[in-house]
Formats: sequence, structure tokens, C-alpha cells
Amino acid sequence: MSLKKTAALVCCIAALSAVGLQAASKITVKNLPLPIFPGVDFTGQLDGGANNGNVSASLNLKTKIAVLSGKALVPNLTFRKTTFVNQDILGVGPLLITDKYTVAPNGKATYSAKIFAVI
Repeated sequence: MSLKKTAALVCCIAALSAVGLQAASKITVKNLPLPIFPGVDFTGQLDGGANNGNVSASLNLKTKIAVLSGKALVPNLTFRKTTFVNQDILGVGPLLITDKYTVAPNGKATYSAKIFAVI
């Protein structure tokens, strides 16, 4: 499953939950296992793979902003810390506020993003 499809899935889950929880101001989904984390190839670029990891998401119903975060263990063939900032890893285009994907030398990956949710 691609990052774009995952983001859409998380937003759909949040939107469906919002229908029954209109009084709530925030909806959170934690530790959702998804195979969406790419590794880093020899050149220091994302390899396009899909490694397993856990994703958490929250949707603020007042501001319509979704916050995503996740952790995984991925291959890092450069064995150096590599960070990708605002490169639209989710593929959401103009809905992206900010994102950051970091892979440590040992392959521990972290991801965080803020996107506008269309509800």
C-alpha cells in the first residue's frame, strides 16, 4: 500500500468516525500496522519499497488538520542519517502542510506529517 493510499485510508477512518462523534474535537488512531515505509538506497534516495511499521494519526475536527506519525525499521544502504523534509512523501500535493522522514544509520525510520483533511 502506498503512502498516498495510507493517508487516504487514515483520513477516511477519521471522517467516518467523525460522523458518529460530532461532539468530539479530536479523533486519534494509534499503532496502525502498515507497510508504507521506504528504505534508503546507495545514493541516499528513497528506494520506493514498502516496509512494515506502525502509524498513528489524529484529526482535529475544528481546524481540519491531520497529524500523522510513524516508526519502522527499514534498510539504509548508506549507513548515514538521512532526512527528507517537505518532499511530499505521502503524495497529497497541495494538502500537505509539512512532512519529515528520517532514517538513522541503523535503519530506524521516523515519519511525521501535517496535512489538511478534506471532510
